[in-house]
Amino acid sequence: MSTIGNFTALLTNDELAELSGHIKTMEFEANIKIVRDDPSNNPDAPTHTVSARSPKGNFIQVGSAWTKKIVNGPNAGSEFLSVTLDDPSFEHPLNFAVFQEGNGQWNAVWRRRQTNAA
Repeated sequence: MSTIGNFTALLTNDELAELSGHIKTMEFEANIKIVRDDPSNNPDAPTHTVSARSPKGNFIQVGSAWTKKIVNGPNAGSEFLSVTLDDPSFEHPLNFAVFQEGNGQWNAVWRRRQTNAA
């Protein structure tokens, strides 16, 4: 796993309501905002909207995020975000997770998807 960015929670009473931070890879770098959407009746709908600052300084929606819970280990039950960024300029979507580090800080972590051998 690689840490590709850091975020700060903008609200202390609900840390996942709005995160602001920066993502940086070999081919992509941007200031990112992750903001909770209004609740949906569809359980598969994204819970958050992801926006990136354009070269002109505007925030443009480039993805979505879903709130998930850690199932196993010492942090079982804690929430994290599963994020997908996509844009016409990308060859492939960028998928990563955002985990709480503590004190309002969150880390964006990327891991190459593993394929199951038959």
